[in-house]
Amino acid sequence: IYCIYTSGTTGKPKGVMIEHYGVANLREYFITKQGVNEKDRVLQFASMAFDAMVAEMTMSILCGASMHIITEEVQKDTKAFEGYIEKYKISIAILPPPFLRQVRLKGLRTIITGGSETSHELVFENRHIDVYSNDYGPTEVTVCATYWRHNNEDEIPQCIPIGRPLNNKKVYIRNDNNLCGIGVPGELCIAGD
Repeated sequence: IYCIYTSGTTGKPKGVMIEHYGVANLREYFITKQGVNEKDRVLQFASMAFDAMVAEMTMSILCGASMHIITEEVQKDTKAFEGYIEKYKISIAILPPPFLRQVRLKGLRTIITGGSETSHELVFENRHIDVYSNDYGPTEVTVCATYWRHNNEDEIPQCIPIGRPLNNKKVYIRNDNNLCGIGVPGELCIAGD
């Protein structure tokens, strides 16, 4: 369906070809786990060069929600950004944690963070939002492979996990060819759609 370039952890750019079934699987995740529907108003925040844009387009175009595209000027002005979210009644946004730390958002039903590590404090500061989802995944797995979902009444762990695998994905922690036990460090291996 598309080819996108990433350097991953190597620092050496490489093209990643993503197949249609990966995007179809991402769509199912947004519908079944995040409840995205035609009433939602999705914020388009990510650059076209970043795979988070694929998630934003999937939520809007493929799930029936509307997409609201903000200008670069609004993105750079935190007060204007906060006002945009309220004025246009945005219900779902995907934001990197460093950006989310700079704003105080009202009206969202779901905030999804990704792209870098989130924190207990950031989840706590956004507990007024019904759902905080920490989504994780390398570009190669069609944007995200795992998610941790926090409902605003749940207890917040000190260390925010990357969560559980999306539909039709499997996640293993391995050391060489051996599976690691709970809490044992190892290499993250992802399989599935």
